[in-house]
Amino acid sequence: MEAMAADVFMLADYRLPWWILAPVMRAPGEPLPVVHHTGVLVSGTDIVEARLLVLRHNFLQTYPPSRWKRIWVARRKGLSAEQRQVIARAAMDLVGQIYGIPRLLAHGIDDIIFGHRRIIRKPTLGLHICSSLVAWAYEQAGFDFGVPSWAADPYDIWDYIMENPATRTQWDIIARY
Repeated sequence: MEAMAADVFMLADYRLPWWILAPVMRAPGEPLPVVHHTGVLVSGTDIVEARLLVLRHNFLQTYPPSRWKRIWVARRKGLSAEQRQVIARAAMDLVGQIYGIPRLLAHGIDDIIFGHRRIIRKPTLGLHICSSLVAWAYEQAGFDFGVPSWAADPYDIWDYIMENPATRTQWDIIARY
């Protein structure tokens, strides 16, 4: 299958140190995260993702299969062409925005100090990290990932798509490399 607008990209980058990522992405006692980064495809070739800035660029040029350990691309079943457009447009509207470092710090404080409860991270922080960008774009079309968009981390996206039996059947994995 070829990629389409509104497909969700998930990356496991094992070059990053686990001891930095685990406290920010998992509550105490939960397994280590499978994925560390997410993005949303806005066409068959282009992705929007939050890095230092929210960027739109060619997906396969940036993420060639030989360079990364694991990448998954998931497609929500039953999305209409109009819903795909809404999701893609919402993501593209964020291009150029700076990365949500305050949001990332709020996630870390919540996870480390408050045991993964949502105390510090709030919707008023405004700027996006990779996973809140994906969740917010989907929210504009009436969908969620089981958590508010402002609270989503990459593992929430992974859990909803890959591991939650109630929602796993709503998604097709169209690429894995």
